[in-house]
Amino acid sequence: MSKQKSLFDSPENDAVPDAKTLVIIAEQLGPEQTLFNQLLEKIEKQSRDLENLKAMGDEHSAQRMAKLAPLRQQVYDAQEKMVIFLDQRLQAPPNLPVRTKRDMHEILIFLLDSLLDSGEPSAQLQEVAKRYFPSDDENYGEDKDGLTAQEAAELNSAMAKAMGVELDLDAKLSNEDFIEALMQKMQADEAAARQAHEARQAKRKKSPKQKQVEQEELDAHSALRTIYRKLASALHPDRESDPAERLRKTALMVRVNAANDSKDLLTLLRLQLEIDQIDPSSVAAMADNKLRSFNRMLKSQLKELQEEYRETIGRIHMAFDLGFGDVNAKSLMHSLRQQTQRLQDTVEVLGHDLLFVQDDKNLKKWIKLQIKALDWIDD
Repeated sequence: MSKQKSLFDSPENDAVPDAKTLVIIAEQLGPEQTLFNQLLEKIEKQSRDLENLKAMGDEHSAQRMAKLAPLRQQVYDAQEKMVIFLDQRLQAPPNLPVRTKRDMHEILIFLLDSLLDSGEPSAQLQEVAKRYFPSDDENYGEDKDGLTAQEAAELNSAMAKAMGVELDLDAKLSNEDFIEALMQKMQADEAAARQAHEARQAKRKKSPKQKQVEQEELDAHSALRTIYRKLASALHPDRESDPAERLRKTALMVRVNAANDSKDLLTLLRLQLEIDQIDPSSVAAMADNKLRSFNRMLKSQLKELQEEYRETIGRIHMAFDLGFGDVNAKSLMHSLRQQTQRLQDTVEVLGHDLLFVQDDKNLKKWIKLQIKALDWIDD
């Protein structure tokens, strides 16, 4: 069997077996040996793909920050100027209809609230905020006294019907207290249901297959502990008198501990190879039952890598607004160009609007358009 490709192999080296490889090389491989080699190859490829994906995401994130941060600041500054203008116009002599002033006040509150949540307001904007949001304790329009007992009971009844969760509420609660109590009750009910399910499962007679799986899992964890203990015994830095060697072993023990914490069997085996604690022939000579235990752990490791890869793809989609397209350099740059253009257009529109509203006639037209936009958002 040809040697498995490594993360760092070059094509011209593919035919040269690595003395430190874990790949089992034999004229005829058994089923567990074949599976072991296949899992090594898949894990290595998945690890490489995940590493490349993260590196691409990190690199693109830095590019986006450098490109978009100045534009976002320009948008923020333009919106701040608009809020300050609206505030000053509302403080000016009342030459505007009452409805226009009311709508302008609503728009100002909307923009101001957004600015306070998304950036560092200037001293001037903070002064404006004090006029419209005079108290930090105020929950803009929310009843600070929270729920009455009747309201809580009604909510409790609705939750019981919709989610099967009942709370014993006989006192006036704040909204936050009610939500917290509800979440705690839901978590307690879920935990009780899970324990009941596990208890029922434990009482059932296990099939030979289930018993075999459980034994293999125990054997796998036992094998992992054995490997870890051997490595820890060989690499314990406190037992080393030479300072340079102590540093080397300390670095190795950091890798050993990290691999053990994440149940990374492959890394632990490679560390054994690295310090000559095992040799490739010892892996090939493993009994099927031990190799089967290793394969179970490698399958679990591969599954975790695949899940992490999918989660990383999802985070990149969300962070970079890629929709459902592929994640690659081309799609990331296309998304960046689109977002750059949108921000540039927004800066241009905001600048035009600020000049447009200086005249009261134009201000009234602008207010009507903004109110329609707010109504659309609310809907």
